Amino acid sequence: MSTKAEYLGFIEAAYEREKGCFEEEFTRGLGQVKNPQPLFGYIPPRWMLDFGATCAFLFTYNYQLHFAEQAKNALFFYREWLKYLPAGAAQERPEYSEGMAPLEPVFYPVIFVPAVECIRDTLSSSELEILVGILADSLRPIWRFPEWGGHNRAMLRAAGLALSASAFPEHAEANLWATMADELAEESWGRWSIEDTMLYQAHWLRALVIYAEARDRVQVLKDMIQPRMHLKAITQLVSPLGILPDYGDSHWLMHSHWEWAACLEWGARAYRDQAMKWTADRIFRGRQADIPDAYLATVAALAWMWCDESLPEATPVNQDDALDDLAIKKKVWRTG
Repeated sequence: MSTKAEYLGFIEAAYEREKGCFEEEFTRGLGQVKNPQPLFGYIPPRWMLDFGATCAFLFTYNYQLHFAEQAKNALFFYREWLKYLPAGAAQERPEYSEGMAPLEPVFYPVIFVPAVECIRDTLSSSELEILVGILADSLRPIWRFPEWGGHNRAMLRAAGLALSASAFPEHAEANLWATMADELAEESWGRWSIEDTMLYQAHWLRALVIYAEARDRVQVLKDMIQPRMHLKAITQLVSPLGILPDYGDSHWLMHSHWEWAACLEWGARAYRDQAMKWTADRIFRGRQADIPDAYLATVAALAWMWCDESLPEATPVNQDDALDDLAIKKKVWRTG
């Protein structure tokens, strides 16, 4: 059965493997400014964010100050990164009309906010102000590019906004963040995901849980049928090797296996579902060959947080049909 100690061990292994890369990644990251992508504009390097979040998590576990210092230095990278953007970058896209986003606004805030919260007590008021400023500047473009709908990118925006409003309620834009979070989440809240892919369903569900936690609506989420059925379907789809099928536009053996493990840990705890606990363990065992890195460590940190070791695992009873057309739209063949 997967345990907190095992998830922690993976996170620590990721830190040990990557702690010596900081200076190289900092320098390399500043040189990675490229032309904006057609759909999403300028996207800053992610390594510094994931490494900073990993250090911040380890600080909350053992309170060794060097972890907090490393986390702060990594997160401050995004202030420096802005200085290396080409002149006139803000004029290239309408979402930059109020200034450039130091962070990518969809996927990065759900990692950045918890990291800042973890080290908040070690920061000076000016340091905290800088980090919250990086966050606020990164959220602002959402109003010009919101991506509505019951899918992962809308829910990730909602989760990031909700986390920001919860963590920094004193900020002048906190009420605006919370209001937009609720608006973007509305088409997913109590409804089925429109995603039909193993990769993006995990993104969507993880964001749904994070949003519910930030908005103090976890019990409401638990009472809904949709999250439970999405998780139940994964208990039916997982192979004996701990591998999920790459349906939709996923790829074989993607990193999203880790996100499913984290979501299943949440589901096992929320619903007292032993089959979800079993499936989380099977996926975790199936990913043991993965090289620990800072990105996977941030997902393992969620699994650690949601893991309930008091719940025994049990093999799923029905592994034939993966629910119905609304949830997964798949049938399992295991006759050999």
